[in-house]
Amino acid sequence: MMKNREKLSLDILNVMYVAFTRAVDKLFVFTKLPGKTSKADNVPSLLVNFLAHRNMFSEGENIYAFGENHSLMPSEDYDINREASADVFREYISSPWTSKANIRSLQLEKKPGTLSDETSERGSWMHDIMEKIHTSKDAEKVLNQLLETGQVDETEKESLQSQILSILNNPVISQWYADGLDARNECGMYDEKGRFFRADRVVLRDTTAVIIDYKTGDPYPHHARQINNYASIINQMGYSDIKKYIVYLDHDKIELV
Repeated sequence: MMKNREKLSLDILNVMYVAFTRAVDKLFVFTKLPGKTSKADNVPSLLVNFLAHRNMFSEGENIYAFGENHSLMPSEDYDINREASADVFREYISSPWTSKANIRSLQLEKKPGTLSDETSERGSWMHDIMEKIHTSKDAEKVLNQLLETGQVDETEKESLQSQILSILNNPVISQWYADGLDARNECGMYDEKGRFFRADRVVLRDTTAVIIDYKTGDPYPHHARQINNYASIINQMGYSDIKKYIVYLDHDKIELV
């Protein structure tokens, strides 16, 4: 099995290959300059190395163009023979994406300095796997997919399977992974102010709603506040009996809130 760093580098190259080869007519790439301590295999470093290899990179120059930049549907007053220029991108209208999208970070759920890289990665794997599991029968299929794509080896698969089945077979929550349930993984919801939230798993039955949230790392008070917020939103939808469980994947622990 390749080292984790090598696998990450290969994943980056695969994503770049797909992104850079799907354009039909034009491709625009926006990135930042690599930092002084940047790894050689991140996207900014790879792009700068490419430019340097072609003797094109110049300090202070931030825009590079290849090929012809002309309109795909020229207007009557457009000169198709005029010299292509990248100067049209010296200024452009944009706004911060951070005001439009919120991305939950698994790293923020881990207490800094207490988990090794191996434990942290395993916790992330566990979280991703549980998101794909709708019933207990799905565990084997999901883990086989990880094995087939080289993300885990046979030993790691067996270890993950043991821990996952321990969670799914736990009598506290096992009934909520049975066949035939109205279960929704990655269940999105809006509160009365229009803010969007996403619970890891919600099971609905009559007036009962079961919320299951997966956490990696150690327990923190804000985990309970988070799931209580989900419960408050779902309660306003007409579900009066709400059960809340936090599953701590790294500790094989289930907490009823």
